[in-house]
Amino acid sequence: MESTVEKIEDYYTGLTLETANADMEELLKIIKDLKLHTLEEKEVTYYKRELLRVVYIPKLEEQIKEIILKVSNIEDTTEDNQERLKLIYTLLSNMTEFKNQTRNIKRDTNQCSEDYNYIFQYLQTTQYLVKAIDKATQYKSTKQPATIRTFAVNY
Repeated sequence: MESTVEKIEDYYTGLTLETANADMEELLKIIKDLKLHTLEEKEVTYYKRELLRVVYIPKLEEQIKEIILKVSNIEDTTEDNQERLKLIYTLLSNMTEFKNQTRNIKRDTNQCSEDYNYIFQYLQTTQYLVKAIDKATQYKSTKQPATIRTFAVNY
């Protein structure tokens, strides 16, 4: 039953996807720069409502998949594979946590939609996710220049 409700919700969100995408991008930019610890409770609640209203999770997952493919397909033979893996892991783990928290708030699992601490953590997760997306989007290979060695040649 709940998955049917989510499918219907996704269908209606998809009907206005273009507008929703613009709203989602704008909201995520705002959340990225928020000083979360300075927000009042009503502001935290407002951002929760806005996230639930405009974030289209399948679109966000698609965006993250494209970013991960871009980061993992850098053709340079670099020494920064560990950094790339860390970035990919951060994207995936934050997206999974964001998706779970969104679902819990929508379903009101354990009354978390009214729990201030849970909602605050939801905003933190969102901010971590957006910052990871931003970092991955701007990711450039840190190709190390070849080490030049001088050799003494004896004649």
